[in-house]
Amino acid sequence: MLDKEKSMFDEMREQGSKLPDMVEHLQANGWQAFEHHDNWVRKEWTIEEKKKSLLDTHQAYKRCLENNNKPPVIDLKETVFIALGEASTCWEKLDDAGEFQSSRANDIGLRLMEKIEANIPNAVTCLGKAFEKDSDFYFAYQSNIAMPFVDAFNQYNLPSNSISQEMLKDIANIAAKQFLDLFIRESKKSL
Repeated sequence: MLDKEKSMFDEMREQGSKLPDMVEHLQANGWQAFEHHDNWVRKEWTIEEKKKSLLDTHQAYKRCLENNNKPPVIDLKETVFIALGEASTCWEKLDDAGEFQSSRANDIGLRLMEKIEANIPNAVTCLGKAFEKDSDFYFAYQSNIAMPFVDAFNQYNLPSNSISQEMLKDIANIAAKQFLDLFIRESKKSL
């Protein structure tokens, strides 16, 4: 009778590695590798959330033990530095690209973040100008602000004679318009 061939996990366990147990625990709890054997995501995450995730086995295992199944939040600075890293591999012939200078890339990232952070107040001004100049853009935001109010109001199942749906929509749109008009006025103060 032949012995069953040992799996890679069996061999790792014999060497004292906890990695096979971690991987099996992750898989049993709704985690899976995504686009790389050491990039773990939850099965129910959207494709966008999965693409943003950079959780290695240890990070995912820790989150799993903590029952933290939400996608990781990646801030703007981290996104910029990830993009710099990705850009460093954009060579037709990567083998001939030379040596990557991580300290120089870090300096570039820090300078870029300074510019972005300095221009964040300008974003408010630009948005205010866009609301003022583009009536379709303004209306789209007005609707997106008003409708959650209408939806929330309707969840309370108030007596049908308390307020008509038409009046409710009018009130919600007035409130949304007041918010946007205030936003436009305040954005002009930051000029």
